[in-house]
Amino acid sequence: MHAMWAKWAPPLEKSRLTTIAYAGPNIGAIIAMSVSGVLCDNGFESPPHYQRWPSVFYVFGTLGLIWCIAWFFIAHSSPASHPTISSDERFYIESKIAEATPTHRASNILMPCLRLKFNFF
Repeated sequence: MHAMWAKWAPPLEKSRLTTIAYAGPNIGAIIAMSVSGVLCDNGFESPPHYQRWPSVFYVFGTLGLIWCIAWFFIAHSSPASHPTISSDERFYIESKIAEATPTHRASNILMPCLRLKFNFF
């Protein structure tokens, strides 16, 4: 996911978007636990209560397949390869990422731990 956000999220929006993306599984687990209890209690299997638990697997398996198929069609590795993104949006994303990318890096920088060690002597 980090590689995808690096190509898709402008720097000033990246922290908000990754927070939402990584909070999703936790929120999904809370919702799934609640729905699982309801499905086990009122499942769509035969009347004995102990035979209703497979409905949890049917429902969440179906939702997982729908999500997977949607992801394969909607998600793309970069804005340049996305077929339906507008040119203005593509330009905005790519220009903001290019502005934040450093053009050069100093090669003679000591690691901070080595700098501390050598400053004491």
